[in-house]
Amino acid sequence: MDVVEIYRGPDDESLLLLKGWLESQGVECMTRSDLVHSVHPITVNGLGEVRILVAESDAARARELVNDFRNRGTGESAQVL
Repeated sequence: MDVVEIYRGPDDESLLLLKGWLESQGVECMTRSDLVHSVHPITVNGLGEVRILVAESDAARARELVNDFRNRGTGESAQVL
């Protein structure tokens, strides 16, 4: 299965809320980060950003859901890719 990145943000809290929203809407996703946030809870110049990846076939719908989520006032510093 090919996956694409649809979200990049600064913290685990936004990531977990968004991941839960996507999964509740039937979109399977996985998370990635370059750091273990329980050991290094920082984000500096992109280092430590958290990402959500979805199946390429779900990407368009997932991006729409992310935009809906952000319009509700959550995740304002995140990037929808």
